[in-house]
Amino acid sequence: MRSLISGGTGFVGPYLCRHLLECGDEVVVFSVDDPSRLPAGVRFVHIDIRDAHAVQRLFEEVRPGAVYHLAAIASVGAARKNPRLVFEVNVTGTYNVFEAACRLPAPPRLLNVSSSHVYEGDREWLDEASPVAPGNAYAASKAMAELIAVQFADTASADYVIARPFNHSGPGQEPAFVLSSFAHQIARMEAGLAPPRLEVGDLEVERDFLDVRDVVRAYRLLIERGRSRQVYNIGSGQVHSISQILEMFRAFSRTRFEVHVNPDRLRGSQARRLGGNPAKLAADTGWHPEIPLATTLRDLLDYWRAALNIVDASPASSRS
Repeated sequence: MRSLISGGTGFVGPYLCRHLLECGDEVVVFSVDDPSRLPAGVRFVHIDIRDAHAVQRLFEEVRPGAVYHLAAIASVGAARKNPRLVFEVNVTGTYNVFEAACRLPAPPRLLNVSSSHVYEGDREWLDEASPVAPGNAYAASKAMAELIAVQFADTASADYVIARPFNHSGPGQEPAFVLSSFAHQIARMEAGLAPPRLEVGDLEVERDFLDVRDVVRAYRLLIERGRSRQVYNIGSGQVHSISQILEMFRAFSRTRFEVHVNPDRLRGSQARRLGGNPAKLAADTGWHPEIPLATTLRDLLDYWRAALNIVDASPASSRS
């Protein structure tokens, strides 16, 4: 299959590229960002998703069988700072992708990657029928992008699937996100580059965490087996408080540290709990998460240790 990925140069994209290549796909990525993290065998094209004509030309040249629409401003903090840019990339960019796909003689199947943040939150478990009530600019842009898909289903018979992934992490994630932030800080402490004090935000919020390697498997399975024009949660079916995550990291750390709640890391308006029911995804595709959270945290910590040139003298941990 010839697969086209928008925004594939970020955190998730290189993992998705590797998985698609392992599946035997031909992979093309377009983005405005640095492609140096992309694996060998991927074709990269420098295109701004806001440029509708350039996006259309690329689709006409590549003629993909599948499109993975990842391109987005994905940080809640960045969305607050520049909501206009978030709208232009996340909403107008999504329109450009759908328009380009639907203009082809043989339109591809399109996976529109949304977010669990579109949900109202604070319910026991969120399924695909749970209320959508975005509480910030990022979430609002993702909800609007989902409605663009509905528009093209009505006017152009688009074949698409919407994914709502819950929080996911893994080696290579920027330290602006909570799991990678903790791992990065601890690795710096172990290296003697920072005092033994972990800066944290709200420790009592609860989130559903997945490994990015499990998430990209779900993306490919949704292209293969997902029902057209359906929405799918990608979640583990478990929630952990950030305080539980902290204690898991503490057990993996080689140094003791104190914890300091930094007011700059607190978000007053965020949902207290976000947990996803993945039953629909499992039923339709057979997907289930394979990588335990403890493995994700260990791999993150080892990634930052390696990035800081810390020699690990302990035996390598195995995935269980």
